[in-house]
Amino acid sequence: MNIESIIKNFDDLKKNWEGVDEDIGWQGQISLTKNTISKQRLVQIIKLHDYLEFQNSNLLDLGCDNGLYTILFSDKFKKVIGLDNSVSSINKTHETNLWYQEHFSKNIENISFTLGHFEKYAMNKRYNIHDDTFKNNIWSKDKDLTKDSVFLDDDIECVLACEILHLFDDNLVHLFEQCLETINMVMVQPKYIKRNQWETDESKYSKSDATNIQKWNSHDLYCRDGVVDFLNNNGFTKIKFVSPESNCGVVIGTK
Repeated sequence: MNIESIIKNFDDLKKNWEGVDEDIGWQGQISLTKNTISKQRLVQIIKLHDYLEFQNSNLLDLGCDNGLYTILFSDKFKKVIGLDNSVSSINKTHETNLWYQEHFSKNIENISFTLGHFEKYAMNKRYNIHDDTFKNNIWSKDKDLTKDSVFLDDDIECVLACEILHLFDDNLVHLFEQCLETINMVMVQPKYIKRNQWETDESKYSKSDATNIQKWNSHDLYCRDGVVDFLNNNGFTKIKFVSPESNCGVVIGTK
């Protein structure tokens, strides 16, 4: 897949998104005139796409935003499911799909989009996320917590997580860890390589608003080092890096 071909037609996609809602989401923050932070991140996603062989498994695009990444990976997986809790974002996925078909002449039939929160998607249907029992069972790692969930119904075996895991609180991270027990491959795009890198990094990347960190959990999932530690601790001992020199190069973990 060619990054230039996507960037060349990206203005049309942004207009389609703006026709639905003025908030174009984080995947829409790409400039055609300069190498912005978001464009750097899209370049790394394209590199990940080109690196991957076809996976005969289902992929969850966690926090799919406007659906661009979901659609880009549709030819690399048996099925791709985009999940986001933003109504505005999910409404734009239809426009993204039409744009992709128009410019790349591909009719995609193996994708779907789900509006909802990750905890509702991943937990046992008998639980109420607003009940204290739910939180207690997360921390006790109740084995029934993720049974009979939509996550399992969708037979998810791989996860793509971009711009999302560092926004999870510790409850959600613990729930995510339980989901990882049935996952074969995790792909995470961090914002930095090192922990607290912005304290010493004077680059435009580090000073950009697009790389500001709101750290909601204790797992350092905003940086590559933290992601690697997290994956290793959850049984993903085979780690590969796409563009290891890049702050936003994707980490791939397999068991």
